[in-house]
Formats: sequence, structure tokens, C-alpha cells
Amino acid sequence: SYSFCTLLTLKKEMFRRVSKCLNLSVKELIGQPTAWSHPHLMNEGEVTIGVHNQEFERRRSVLFGAMQPGSMLIANGYATRIMSHDIPWRFRQESGFWFLTGCLEPNACAIFEKDTDGKASWSLFIQKKDPVKELWDGVQTGQELGKDFFKPQACYDRTKLPEVLKQKMIDGNFSTVKMLSNINTESEKEVRSALGNITITDPQQIFLALRAIKGNSQVQMHRRSAEITRKMFIAAMQSTKPGVLESNIESVMNFVTQISGGDWLAYPPVVAGGSNGLSLHYVANNLPLKDGELLLVDAGAEIANHPTDVTRTWPVNGRFSPAQRKVYSVVLSIQRQLIAELKKGKTITEMQRLSELLATEGLLQLGVLSGSSDKNRFGGKHQKYYPHAFGHPLGLDIHETFPQFCKGTFSPGMMHTIEPGLYLPHSPEVPEELRGICVRIEDNMLITEDGNENLTSSIPTEIDEIEHVMATSSDKSREFLNQFSFDTSP
Repeated sequence: SYSFCTLLTLKKEMFRRVSKCLNLSVKELIGQPTAWSHPHLMNEGEVTIGVHNQEFERRRSVLFGAMQPGSMLIANGYATRIMSHDIPWRFRQESGFWFLTGCLEPNACAIFEKDTDGKASWSLFIQKKDPVKELWDGVQTGQELGKDFFKPQACYDRTKLPEVLKQKMIDGNFSTVKMLSNINTESEKEVRSALGNITITDPQQIFLALRAIKGNSQVQMHRRSAEITRKMFIAAMQSTKPGVLESNIESVMNFVTQISGGDWLAYPPVVAGGSNGLSLHYVANNLPLKDGELLLVDAGAEIANHPTDVTRTWPVNGRFSPAQRKVYSVVLSIQRQLIAELKKGKTITEMQRLSELLATEGLLQLGVLSGSSDKNRFGGKHQKYYPHAFGHPLGLDIHETFPQFCKGTFSPGMMHTIEPGLYLPHSPEVPEELRGICVRIEDNMLITEDGNENLTSSIPTEIDEIEHVMATSSDKSREFLNQFSFDTSP
């Protein structure tokens, strides 16, 4: 039998031989995918999938430009999160930390400094290489390779953070220290203990400002995520039929996401049949779909920390009923009008007011409300059926926040969802034919210089298009889907 060290040596030698045969430069494996270890995923010069080292350098340069001389900013990565006892969840890095470093290792930390002379530098703290941990969890990067790959001015053993931080405070004469809170509790305790009585302020607005305007590489990655999401929704529509469980649809989406190159679903999906859609964040997804009802699905794929957030609504049996068509057409019309108005210079407040006006008019058209539009809207009666915002900022996190500097005004490079919806309960004031109908339509919008771009427009929204997709499928697709038994019996 071979020892672990012997097996690791053999693995490295095999990699060296393959690299030599392929005329590739021999490079070490590190704790995340690289262009030389994962050439099917990454190109030379990329730190993570689709994002080149030059982009991370640009982001750090913008950060340093926003920092005052004699200031320090500390960014913590997430720690490994436990699912059950000692079983961890699959790791996803904290978005702000990843945005600046590209480092995907858990429990990492970065310090960004601007000394009193205005000289900028940054340091990375990651776990040192440990053969025992590598046996169980895979290759670790370590300090030498970490410095070479991520390009910090210094790369330290993670356990040295308090010691190094204390010395930096002595040497650097920093008057301002900032650190995002509620990211990594243990790391934050270490930092506060090391700094003693020094005041630490929150740099959230700096991070929000850095991430508000999306760079070209980020937009391209969101486009890739959107294309995977398109495939996912098509498969979900073509898998829908009466008797199928909501969880079956979720499984199809997860499968298609991963087989199409995505990492996972970007968030627990809403797969809500019928009146389950009255709960906006219904994620139980454990009931059978019924003939004659609608299915509301809020889901999206994620690839390399770039998510998509889409909602579509379609008929379980493949054909919209007249009542369903009526409600769906109203929501689709609202969305089209909102998309037409979304542009630079518009404000969130203006867009929300418009969405509420359009929703009120739609509810009057459907006979759910009566009287004048203004009386209903100012009286808040529409909120029972349209209780949420018209959308939200989107980026590396599904729900992002507008930075204060933009004062709620849209600028080119921002991303935002447009997601009107109507949710009609089983109440006497709702016409009987409309009761239990829930419709939401959500797309991901990029603000441009001359308007906007709908990144998810290729996912069907038109009634005829949805019905066509559900009615048609390639023979291979049908053969594949028919392999599954959607048995709902106990």
C-alpha cells in the first residue's frame, strides 16, 4: 500500500509528465481552479473563471483611490459553514472579499493599506499547507504559491493575522481602520482583540460604491449565467405536467445548471404550484402540481460567484386558461412598461411609483379593485395584491444595495431586476375565476448609456412562446425526461 505522501508525489509526477507531453509549463496545483489545472474552465491569466488578474488589480486600484492616506481596510472571507455536526456545506466565498482578491479559500483575510505618504499595498492571509488537511480536503495554496498567484505584496499564514496586524499598526501610523462586520465572527474577534482600543469603522458604503458599476468581465459572466438559466427554465417548462412534484422541477433545474457548466442554483428556488405562489418566498417545494393551475418559479443559476435571478410563470398542463391569460397579460404589460422606463437618470422612487400605478390600473382592469386609480393607490389597496418592490439591485449577491452616493439614481453599468407580480387570494373581493392565480415575471436588466439591456430576455415570457416550448421538445429530450418516475404515492 502507498502512503499519502507517496500518492501525492505520484500525482504530481503524473501531472508533470502530462504537462511535458502537452508542451505546457509545469506549475503547482493550488487550492482553487487555475488555467493550468482546469484548462477546460479557465484561460491563461484568469484568477477565477472569466476574471483576469488585471481586473482584480483594477478593482484594488479603485479601492486604494477611495482610501485616505494613513488608512487601513480589513476584508474577511467566509469561514466554512457546517450543515450537520462535522459535515460542511459546499463553500462559497464572501462576495466583497472575492471581488477584491479572487481567493476562494475559506477563512482567508486581506489587509489593504495606504500609508501616510499615499503608498498602497495589500496583504493576504491564508491557511498554511497541511498534508493531513490536504489528505481530507484537497490541495491547499499556501503562502509561497498564494503570493505568486494572487499577487499581494505579502502572503502570510492565517494564524499570524493578530501578530502581523499589531506590527502594522506600530509601523504604519494608521489613523483610520475599517472592517466589514458580520462576515466572519471569529476573524473579527481576532482583529478587534489585536487592535485593542482602536476605533474600527464600517466601510460598507465603499464596498457598495465599488460594486455598483459592473465592469465588462462581470457583465460577461452574468451573461454566461443567464444563458445557463435559460437552458434551466426551458428544461423546467418541458418537464412540467400534472402530478409532477414541485421538487422534481427543482431537481431538473439543478441538474441542467450543473451539466451546463454552472456551479449550483444561485439560491433556494421558489417552485410554487397554484396558490402556493401567494407566499412570495415559498421554498418547501414538496407538493404535486395540479391540472389547471399555474406554476410560479423563481430561480437562477450561478457560475463562479455570478448569479442570475429570474421568475417565470407557466401553466401546469401547457395551456393558459382564459382567466390565467387575462392576469398574465396584465403582469406582462406592467413589466414591459417598466422596462421601457428603466434608464440612466431614473430613480428607484420613480420606478416604484410607476409600478404601483400600473399594478393598480391592472387590478381595476381585472375587476379586483373598483373606483378611481388614485384613490386605490393612495389608499394602499393595491398592496394586498402587489406587496413588494418592482425589483432590486443585482450583482455578485442576489440582493444588493444601492450606495448612498448615487441617491437612488440609476447609472450605466448598474444591474437591477424588474419583477412585477399579482397575487390573487381566495377572497370574496376577487372575481371567482381569478382566485388563487399568482403571476410574477422577473428579468435581469443592465443599465446602458442609451437605455438598458435585458440579460435574460431569451427566457420565454410571451404566452404563445411558453405554450410552444411546453408542447415541443426534441426526441432526445423527451426520451431523457421519460426516464424519470414522478410517482407521488406515499
